[in-house]
Amino acid sequence: MKIEITHDTRICDIQDAFRLDYPFLKLEFFPERHKWGEHTQGKYLDHSLYVYQVTGSIKDVTITLLPWLRTGVVEQMFQDKLGMPVQVFRRQGERWIETAGTDELSLFEQNETGRKSLSGWNEVLWVERAKFMA
Repeated sequence: MKIEITHDTRICDIQDAFRLDYPFLKLEFFPERHKWGEHTQGKYLDHSLYVYQVTGSIKDVTITLLPWLRTGVVEQMFQDKLGMPVQVFRRQGERWIETAGTDELSLFEQNETGRKSLSGWNEVLWVERAKFMA
């Protein structure tokens, strides 16, 4: 999937585009960076903000997200290309959890884990990852 970001793109536009391909994941943007595997500190940015209001610049950017990209890599891509710290969240039953502890998992793996969590699936995440790798 490709997310096209232009001068009139809002944070919610990026989130909506992402959720079309990954319905059990969501992106939240933050004012402060975080390191690989760390939780994000602080409150997320208002979804109605334009990207240029956060970054201070108006430039067109395309971010290509492939299912096998690790969530930590995706977060780094947004930071590098846009200058916007982002955290991927995953459905865990009826809640949303940060994927900080599982940044090594791919978007596909995270999305599948979120999907299965709604159907009562309760296996260990790393056991499920072994099934994907086989």
